Amino acid sequence: MLKRLLITALIAVSGTVNASPALDLFNQATYYIASRYNGFSTAPLEALSAQFRPQLDAACATQLETCPYSAAVPVVQQMLEVISDGHSYLLLAAQRDEVQRQRSGLGASSPRLGIATREIAQGSDRLIADVWEDSPAAAAGLRRGDRLVSVNGQLSASLGQDFQPSIAKAVSSGSSVRLGVQRAGIVLEVAVRGAVLPARLPSFKTLSPGGVGYIRIPSFDVILKVAATVHELVARANRMGLTRLVIDVRDNPGGVDFEVLASAGAFVQRTGFTQEYRDNKRTQVVQNGTVTLANGSIIYATPKPALFRGQIAVLVNRQSYSGAEYLAQFVQDADVGVIVGEATGGLGNTGSTEFNLPDGSALVLTIFKSQRLDGSYLPTRVTPDELVPDELEVQSVTGRDV
Repeated sequence: MLKRLLITALIAVSGTVNASPALDLFNQATYYIASRYNGFSTAPLEALSAQFRPQLDAACATQLETCPYSAAVPVVQQMLEVISDGHSYLLLAAQRDEVQRQRSGLGASSPRLGIATREIAQGSDRLIADVWEDSPAAAAGLRRGDRLVSVNGQLSASLGQDFQPSIAKAVSSGSSVRLGVQRAGIVLEVAVRGAVLPARLPSFKTLSPGGVGYIRIPSFDVILKVAATVHELVARANRMGLTRLVIDVRDNPGGVDFEVLASAGAFVQRTGFTQEYRDNKRTQVVQNGTVTLANGSIIYATPKPALFRGQIAVLVNRQSYSGAEYLAQFVQDADVGVIVGEATGGLGNTGSTEFNLPDGSALVLTIFKSQRLDGSYLPTRVTPDELVPDELEVQSVTGRDV
């Protein structure tokens, strides 16, 4: 008995975690970072385990072998901050479930209005950055650039940091939500009720004046659906005899690589890139809607490929990331269209994958650098041919998308 107490006391004094759920998660994360990361970060990857282990020990000092997974989460997140790579982050279990639903085409698991919002630098109002097609928000007449100023009669200033959460809470309750909206100097009140929405796919409409088509690609994350839809919409534009096409990938976070490439094949006759891993390279090429490896193996074949041969403008902003940057860069490199907007987010030259962690979460980690087919590295971000700031605050005042 005395021996057991002495051992317990020594462990408590040293503060060192032996075996625990938290240590299991920490060890797996540091192993993946040290052995699989292959981005442009100059952080000392192999030293991160020793650097951050004392923080884990301190967090688990009173729990030791029973220390839960959750204690390791902030420690791993701090490690990822040191790596400072936007393609590398921790995807918590609940978030991962939502991502997997999106990729499978199921959409969100709870009611949504169908909007994405941005903070305003000064104040607690929110600006609508995107509106889902065929969503409750769209049906209620909400638009990109609208300024949200109240929820159920309460002004954003009175809600402060709870403004956005209060919208989410009201929507999840299933009741109708009254949103105060400022648009072009006029304040409107819009009543809208959330709904469980399917995964969002690319959409099409025509713009005024005639002869201009508009394709919105919100993400490349719905597997076996995005590229096929893009080609269907391009085929529609071709049948309509349109000669000009706007491709909008603003606020597009990216997605699956073959979906990006196959989508690019609707605008560029032949393009591709090489993924440079730690120990090998993998080249993917798209032509006639079919994505192949260097050895000719087919990764994905678009069911009904189409190619637009008219004038193309690709809209990007600082919220265009990863796959959106790749598509814009492919168009720019091939000189088949003009890129309009802001310099993109800065993930246009790497790619990532998910590694399972024992609590059901995933470590999303950069595992390859991206090269053009000529061997040169793709740039970190896309520089538009025509620089136009995506000023949502201006749009909220003028009502016009700059």
